[in-house]
Amino acid sequence: MAADWTVAMRIPRRWAAIFGLLGMRIWDALRSTYPAKGELWRRKLELLNAARNGIAHDDQTKLGVVRAAGWPLTLASARSWRAGLDGLVVGMDHVVKRHVQDTLKVSPW
Repeated sequence: MAADWTVAMRIPRRWAAIFGLLGMRIWDALRSTYPAKGELWRRKLELLNAARNGIAHDDQTKLGVVRAAGWPLTLASARSWRAGLDGLVVGMDHVVKRHVQDTLKVSPW
């Protein structure tokens, strides 16, 4: 079952690599700034990506992994993912702003 998560985990890992180019560890920053939510956001992103790939490629194995993690493919799950992503982008905005501000000594926005 670990192989099933390889694709799902690519998005958070890619983001980590991209933000790493700015010298920041995005997931560590999110977890330390938002201890109750940072890991939950990463997990929701992984599951959303797995669900998207499962649906797009009609991959019942990926969809089974998502369901087994407690996320049935329902409107309620979609709304929860959307709320998680909304929180994630606000959190990312805050930690990136702080990083840029600390690095450049000027407020980026």
